Amino acid sequence: MDEDPNKRPEEQEALQLICQNLGVDETTIDGREALIGLIAQRVNDLLENDKDLLLSYLYRLDISMKRINEMLKLKHIIPPHESIARLIFERQVDRVRTKKKYKIPPIEEGWSFEKNRIVLITETEAIVLRTLKYGETSIIAEVFTLQDGIRSIIVNGVRSTRNKSGSSAFQVMNVLSLSYYNKEADALCRTKEYQYAVHYKRLGLDVIYTSVGIFLIECVRNAVQEREENQALYLFLKERFLALDALDQHGLIDFYLYFLVDLTTLLGFGPLPNYEPGKPCFHLLHGRYTESHHDPAHLVGEGPSYILFRILNSSRAAGLPGSKQDKEQLTDDLLRYYGCHLEGFRPIRSLEVLRTIMR
Repeated sequence: MDEDPNKRPEEQEALQLICQNLGVDETTIDGREALIGLIAQRVNDLLENDKDLLLSYLYRLDISMKRINEMLKLKHIIPPHESIARLIFERQVDRVRTKKKYKIPPIEEGWSFEKNRIVLITETEAIVLRTLKYGETSIIAEVFTLQDGIRSIIVNGVRSTRNKSGSSAFQVMNVLSLSYYNKEADALCRTKEYQYAVHYKRLGLDVIYTSVGIFLIECVRNAVQEREENQALYLFLKERFLALDALDQHGLIDFYLYFLVDLTTLLGFGPLPNYEPGKPCFHLLHGRYTESHHDPAHLVGEGPSYILFRILNSSRAAGLPGSKQDKEQLTDDLLRYYGCHLEGFRPIRSLEVLRTIMR
């Protein structure tokens, strides 16, 4: 027979919290396993009929996606609705114990009090880096925020037929004003409100400009792993995308070369501009110019190396020298440079698409 949950105060309190959030009738429960069984029935119903609502409940109950994914890997042993039910119960018991152990600070401006828990609401600007479809009507977006660096957020109902403009707001490169319920840096945050902070004229509409932007976004996603505030980097990205949107088309190749070089400086491995006739080639590993015969496997050719030197020393009032072929080679070499200095930097798949469109 199940032990009476009244004999365990933290389980009784957890029982009440779960019932409030999942709509389970508390008076029908007779013990721990009976409660878990009822939760499992409710979870199974939501898995079959409304996954978005289930996800919303799980976030309100503060269940981590990492733990959910771990349990789902065992679905051949434990049915998903049963494993999620046990996660819900165990997490709530832990929360009750923690609340009793530590005093909860008073609610201050910027915090929301929901279902016996305090949640920080962050209001910030953000640049959309990528989006993934989730469920029937939702998306998960990776955004670079002014206040928190890179965060992953869930936007419920944004793809529904009644929300005609919502999904377009989360197109890659868009700059938004967001508010979201802030959780740990590696957790998925639930969006509260969003609106455009910037309205582009070309990005998202013109295929060439959009392809350049997607290429740069992919470079940023590969290079930047900021889970903390980096306002200088955020403001650089925002300013660069606004400049791209206003740029004359003939300067697009120069633009993204400048972008790639400037980003290396912000990330801490900017090239040393020590070019001279006796050192005409840039060395990818050392980050400086050297003799043309020194370690040829990591050397940039003289033509692309000179273009890089002009980027490092240019006032940017005039176009860069060099042929289109040398500029394309310098693009490839700069991406190799990123790979030499950033662990895990992957090949940029959108570059081939960009070059096909610009030919």
